[in-house]
Amino acid sequence: AQWKFITLQDLKDAFKAQFASSEAPADATFLLTDPDFMRSHKGIGKWVVSGLQQDYLSAKYAFNQGQPYTYYVGMGQMNAWPDKYTREYGSYWIASIRNLGNNAYANGSVTQKVNVLKKGWYRVSCDGFYSPGAGSNLKASIFANVTGSSDGRSVVSNDLNVFGKEFNYTKEELTKTYKAVDVGTESPYIKAAKRFETGIYNNAILVYVPADGDELNIGIKVSGSDKELDWTAFDNFQLKYCGDNDMLLDEDQTSLDYLTKQALVPTNAYTLILKRTIKTGLWSSITLPVSLTAAQFKTAFGEQAKLARLKGQDTAIPSRIDFEKVDLSNNDATVIEPCKLYIMQTTRNANVEAGSYSKRLNDGSQVTVQAPYYTINNVVLPTVPSPIFRENAHQTTTVSGDIQFCGTQINQTTTIIPAHSYVLGAKDGKWYHTANALPVKGFRCWIATNVNAASPAKPLTFTIDGELQGSTTAIEGLHIEGTEAPAHGAVYNLQGQKVADDASQMGILPRGIYVVNHKKIMIK
Repeated sequence: AQWKFITLQDLKDAFKAQFASSEAPADATFLLTDPDFMRSHKGIGKWVVSGLQQDYLSAKYAFNQGQPYTYYVGMGQMNAWPDKYTREYGSYWIASIRNLGNNAYANGSVTQKVNVLKKGWYRVSCDGFYSPGAGSNLKASIFANVTGSSDGRSVVSNDLNVFGKEFNYTKEELTKTYKAVDVGTESPYIKAAKRFETGIYNNAILVYVPADGDELNIGIKVSGSDKELDWTAFDNFQLKYCGDNDMLLDEDQTSLDYLTKQALVPTNAYTLILKRTIKTGLWSSITLPVSLTAAQFKTAFGEQAKLARLKGQDTAIPSRIDFEKVDLSNNDATVIEPCKLYIMQTTRNANVEAGSYSKRLNDGSQVTVQAPYYTINNVVLPTVPSPIFRENAHQTTTVSGDIQFCGTQINQTTTIIPAHSYVLGAKDGKWYHTANALPVKGFRCWIATNVNAASPAKPLTFTIDGELQGSTTAIEGLHIEGTEAPAHGAVYNLQGQKVADDASQMGILPRGIYVVNHKKIMIK
């Protein structure tokens, strides 16, 4: 082995405006004090507590975990240390905000102020979750904001992951002092710390610091806590510098000129400003001219976000078209490839939810997008793509004929999507079978049918890994687009016979023309 001494200047020199495509962000965590809440660290006081109640034992740099103290750092043992329990579990200290029936002091924040070295984009991350008690209104978020700035890029936050209930806990377990005799029993804090080690509860946001030496405030905020078992746990803060260059992708642009005029270097990495309207919790189509790793995808769209690619006709049920999930477990793996077509489900709101962003182009003009928009660090544009593209057709044995996944990188204001295609609705995440040709905004996909045939297609249903996603109103639900169906009213066929009591039942009717409230409705 060979030792190498790294100076503070070496660390500072890693902070540069532009990173090559193969480079990771520069680690700036050394600017934080006690970022991982180490056992009895004297720097714990740099974390400023507001609105919470604590019993801090300064002589031991330790905290009392008992009731009514809502803020606690530790793993469940503090008195009479070091004993066998501490020796066994001393590396599992984490920070916690508990309710314990003390509603008056269960909501607040834990913040550390950092004077950053250089302006630019920073990635702030931590491990953490919030666990609402039954009926609770608890919300907890990771935040980062620049003192004195109102720019939406510089005032960001996002909800922590919700606890997946991998283990149970009680108020007594949260407040108990674990001793040597309890060494065979892991406290809830130790169990949480071990879950953090797996990486499943990582949370990350990107924040823009506009000037060298600005003060950046990072931390955790809890609100709405009103049940005694409410618990927010967090650990392992990291701060990484991503440079001061960015690129913009805008769903409303009608040509790729704006992308060409950004003069992006294909060997350089940029912070991506992505303006793509996506509704949290619903399935949406997605295509991008850049690649994303699993880590980048989860940073933007949530640790529990889902991604799937088109597989083809279901082998067991020919009328179903199957998507297959993309494995997101390997953070370094590429999960979105340039100009490929996917469907996805985000579990978090856009990173920037207020203000606007303007990108100056090399001809002196500028493009402005309004929040909300997503930010993703260290993204490379290998080449300016074609505006529209299509995957190879997938053969089916149904009357739909071949199906073809198509996508666009620009806002198509003309009716580019053919009639009888399938699209994911922006409002409800359901599949729509289009009655008419439609326009479509950028970074979206559709499924065209009968690409090698002339007859109109019959309805298909859709699955992910062979499983229908919920009831007939979920992802496989079939609706009519291109006609305005009345919300209510009895349904009649053209012979005047009543075939359904209400228009809400039209989804179970066969194809044909029906009359509702004296209006003809076609089901294709």
